[in-house]
Amino acid sequence: MKEWQSTTATGLGALTLLLAITLIGLGLFNQSKQKELGQQQQSFNEGRMSDQIGGALLRDLAGASVNDDKIRNLLSKYGYKVEVKNNAPAATTNP
Repeated sequence: MKEWQSTTATGLGALTLLLAITLIGLGLFNQSKQKELGQQQQSFNEGRMSDQIGGALLRDLAGASVNDDKIRNLLSKYGYKVEVKNNAPAATTNP
């Protein structure tokens, strides 16, 4: 093997090693970002579930407040007005 071929092969080998190390580093970085995004998505989903539970709870309280002044006053205290339309109570916020 000639000297220039040996130098070229050594250079290409070093470049390959450098690219492999870079690829491993980027893979680890990507893995940590995916884990972080997964945790954020889980937090987002839990928040959406809380909103659904809160909405259902508010509708149930609105239904109960039709026959109960204490519950109606409690909802009113926190800015919700109960209106009965077609036998279906709905809680709305006051502007």
